[in-house]
Amino acid sequence: MSLKLLTACLGCMKKLALIIPFLVILLSACDNNFDSSEINNSADMSALIFFDSIYNRNDFQTALKHASPRMQRLMKSYHTSTNVARHLINLRYDGEVIMEIDAGDSVGRSEFATRQKVSVFFTGNYQGNVVDELRTVQMIKEDGKWVVEAILADKFG
Repeated sequence: MSLKLLTACLGCMKKLALIIPFLVILLSACDNNFDSSEINNSADMSALIFFDSIYNRNDFQTALKHASPRMQRLMKSYHTSTNVARHLINLRYDGEVIMEIDAGDSVGRSEFATRQKVSVFFTGNYQGNVVDELRTVQMIKEDGKWVVEAILADKFG
C-alpha cells in the first residue's frame, strides 16, 4: 500500500514541477510596486498622478516631475505638498482624497494634441465635513510627456 501512495505522490510532484515555474512567472509579472513616472501616456493619467502625489502620497518630488518648468518654480516657492494644496490649488483635505477625471472633457481629444484641459473631481473630508470640489488643469505635452502647466481659476466659484 505504501508503494501505491509513493507512486501517487510522485505523480503529483511531477504535475507540481510543471505548474510551479508557470506560477512563479505569472506572479512575478504582477508587481504592485510601480514607478508612477513610467505611467504617463495620457494627460488624464498625468493629472491624476500629480494630484495623488500632493494629496494622498505627500510626495512633492513626484508632483514636481508631473509639472512644467514654470509650474515647478511656482510649486517650489511653497516648499511642501501641504502648502501647494492650501495656497496654489486652494483645496484642503484631512486624510485620503478620492479623485476622478471628468469624462466629459475627453470628447474630441486628439492623440496629436499638445495642450489639453483636464477636470478632476475631488471628494474627501475637511474638519468633519465631506468636501466635493472640481479643479481644472491646463496640461501641455513636453518631450512626449504630459505635465501640468497651470491650475485654472474656478469658473463657478
